[in-house]
Amino acid sequence: MAHVSVKFTTAQRDLAVPPAAIRIPATFKRAALAEVVNHLLGRTDNPLPLDFLIDGTLLRSSLAAYLENHGLSAENELVLEYLVALPPPTPVAAFHADDWISAVAIASKDRVVSAGYDGVVRVWDTTDGKTVSKHQVAAGVVPLKAALVLPPSEEQDASVLRVAVAGMDQKVTIVDMAAKLETDGMAPPRPICELAGHTGAIEALAHVPDLDQLFTASWDGSIKVFSTKHADLSSGTAPPAAKKARRDATPSTTPSLPTIPALGSMYGHHGAVTALSSDAATRTLFSGGHDHGVRVWDLSTHTTVQTMTCEKAVLALAYSSTSRLLASGHADPIVRLWDVRAKDSTLVRSRLAAHKNQVVSVAWAPNSAWLLSSASLDGTVKVLDVRSPGQPLHVVAPAVSVPKWQGGKDGEKAPVAKRLCVAWGEGMVAAGGEDCELQVWRAEESI
Repeated sequence: MAHVSVKFTTAQRDLAVPPAAIRIPATFKRAALAEVVNHLLGRTDNPLPLDFLIDGTLLRSSLAAYLENHGLSAENELVLEYLVALPPPTPVAAFHADDWISAVAIASKDRVVSAGYDGVVRVWDTTDGKTVSKHQVAAGVVPLKAALVLPPSEEQDASVLRVAVAGMDQKVTIVDMAAKLETDGMAPPRPICELAGHTGAIEALAHVPDLDQLFTASWDGSIKVFSTKHADLSSGTAPPAAKKARRDATPSTTPSLPTIPALGSMYGHHGAVTALSSDAATRTLFSGGHDHGVRVWDLSTHTTVQTMTCEKAVLALAYSSTSRLLASGHADPIVRLWDVRAKDSTLVRSRLAAHKNQVVSVAWAPNSAWLLSSASLDGTVKVLDVRSPGQPLHVVAPAVSVPKWQGGKDGEKAPVAKRLCVAWGEGMVAAGGEDCELQVWRAEESI
């Protein structure tokens, strides 16, 4: 059996082992390597789960396979940096909605907001599994595609969450939702206004708090800019009264809301704009669309300062201010990472093998430079590590069958329920999809 010389190092001084190189079988993988390190630490009775880095990449094969893949021989000495392995996320709560869940946002440590194809936005309590508040955005079935929680203003009641939702009706609806469980003395959800101007469905929202501006991405090929200042949201004018209805017409039960026009529009994509993210610190906006392009916008001038392209349509974007990387989901199973600071950013810095179908939502762990989550039409939610491009770190949610599926031929398997959205914040990962289930997990970012 071939052996290889390895030296173990760690950034955790209390877990350091002697620096001398030792020879071990080249067939050893992560589990066997962890056993060696735990033996050197004298922790055979209470072993630590460990991961191993070689040249900044997590080892996910045998040492022999690593040597072969990198054109090295067993005569080369390998330096293995070990660290305590991150545990998989653990379930916290699960909720059932009346229709597909297409957007999710984490409001606080015990509040999650969801929006769905039934046109309803809901606030959920993760501690007791109850619906805190819900609001039907429009009469009838109007699929919502995007949702976010706006930061509270000085004029806003502390017990209220201000939520922006948008979708197929081509408008953004601003709704004040109860942050506490509704009681007889608590006011119901109150729609504030509508932000109008698009001529196509809205797919994504992004907010820059320092500017008090909301950005919307639409199938009409534009990105529109709206003010979210309290005074501006309160200044909308109600639409003119409708003409007298015919006697046989069905009366509308949905009151008209004040309408706020856009401050302006941003053009550059050819075709639908389907993804947005922002960097508040630099006042930068990132957008992606069906033209396979990712654009970087300077929000001081609302102009494109950089254009990047790849092989597939862009379906999701998420920027990390910690790693300063932009992650993108596409009409293929790959999550791409872009370094927007690089001069030649037209090239993808890294590709993460994540799924078996399109990646429709991505979200970074807020305080980690390495971790992000992804949701896919293959029915799974996964945690990815940028240091492990070959495979995901954890499968958070496995694929499940479409509920109440009426099968075709005998023995035909039910299709999987597509996952449509994922969010990471406040130590939680939340995701929803075609099975109408909103699932929440407790997720560690570091040990």
